[in-house]
Amino acid sequence: MAVSELADSSADRDDLGPVGEENVRFIRNFHDIFLSLGLAILISGVALTSFLIGGEAILAMFNGSLGTATQGSLRLVAGIAAANALVAWLLAEVFARSRRLFLPAIVTYIAFTTFFSIAVTVLYASTIDIQNFSSFFGNEGPGSTSLFEEFLVFGTIMYGAAAFASLLYYARTKLALSFAIGAASFFSAIVSMVSKSAPGLLITNSVLIQILSGVFLFLLGIYFDARDPMRRTRFADNGFWLHFFAAPTIFYAVLMYVTSGAAVLTGGFSSNIQGPPVAVATLMLVFVFALISVLINRRAFLVSGLLAAIIAVGVLFNSAGLGAAWTAAGTLLTLGIAMVVLGGAWSSIRRVVVSPFPKTGFWARIIPPEPDEERAETA
Repeated sequence: MAVSELADSSADRDDLGPVGEENVRFIRNFHDIFLSLGLAILISGVALTSFLIGGEAILAMFNGSLGTATQGSLRLVAGIAAANALVAWLLAEVFARSRRLFLPAIVTYIAFTTFFSIAVTVLYASTIDIQNFSSFFGNEGPGSTSLFEEFLVFGTIMYGAAAFASLLYYARTKLALSFAIGAASFFSAIVSMVSKSAPGLLITNSVLIQILSGVFLFLLGIYFDARDPMRRTRFADNGFWLHFFAAPTIFYAVLMYVTSGAAVLTGGFSSNIQGPPVAVATLMLVFVFALISVLINRRAFLVSGLLAAIIAVGVLFNSAGLGAAWTAAGTLLTLGIAMVVLGGAWSSIRRVVVSPFPKTGFWARIIPPEPDEERAETA
């Protein structure tokens, strides 16, 4: 199987490396890059041409306010966007489904999902009357609608359309990236829909909602990992991209709680946000995520905290009285050594860390055992 091909769920991937490794596939050769650039240029040209054909309607919408734009103009815009989505879909049938090229599949997926979401959202916009809106946050009269509430409705429709398009694309092409983005869009649509009923929920619990969205993607990733603990099928690709989006979503939301708590305990958030206590708390969180990354054999959880780790180590070196140059050098050396050691000895470290866990059964699918060195060499 070619490295850039989209794997079938039942297809073995023994040619892609050792058992349990994260075999991220983007390109087979420069031909894939060349073809992807051509697809991007072609789709952009088709889109620009189609919107120029409907130029009068577009100008009618942008020269005036949304309230003065005719419903016919908006529907024409939606129709043009839908036509472009169809073009992207037809290209995907050739390059994503038939030829199964991964990088061109990403290009056609992004185009299809974007144009489909625009078409659905603009079509909805053609059905509303802005004159019925009152203030941004609240109603001022019977039958009036808050702009904030309508904004949440738009969010629900936009995210819902993106989720539908992504999952439809996944069902047709099995592109793992589209499933991950579809899952994230689905959760976002639910959040927008719930916030429409309780507008204060989104504002007062934004960090908690971010954590919940990350946990949702993480659990989905664990589900696919459990179906393929040997990382041999497209389920492993699904798990990779889900963890890829889940890790930073969870990490930086939790980091806000951890750093604010550390700052408050040491004398106030504003005066200590860049102090050593916050830096130490940040590094402890990075260590926890690194441990999770080793346990589930997914490096995404480790990489997600890299930027925060760089800042935290830099703060600690700076607090020791070193100059800017030595702080930068010490930070790069410390993290570079840590990452090279961890990356070079990943299998050995995993073998020690996962040794207390069962080698078979349910937990072995979530925390896969590290294969013996002899087995790994022959895999």
